[in-house]
Amino acid sequence: MKIQHVTYYVCQFCGKKFATEKECKMHEAKEMNLDMLEYEWLLSLEQAEREAASSMAICNNEKTRKEHKKFSDLVLAFRLKHDLEPCDSIGV
Repeated sequence: MKIQHVTYYVCQFCGKKFATEKECKMHEAKEMNLDMLEYEWLLSLEQAEREAASSMAICNNEKTRKEHKKFSDLVLAFRLKHDLEPCDSIGV
């Protein structure tokens, strides 16, 4: 008997399953009423915010706090501009 590995991607909003990451991202962007470019930009902003938070956790100083605040403000501004909930996080 051969074991077969199956990977599928799940929409974090509705739970629908997809065969490819691209299909899943396109669906999630649609769920948020964003185009793919906007969705990818939001994902990159949130990743930068997480990285800045990690840096701040390691070395909490004025520079790391400013960096984290900068990305937090950018994420919040994007979410407010696109009428998205400010506290919901996407992409992990």
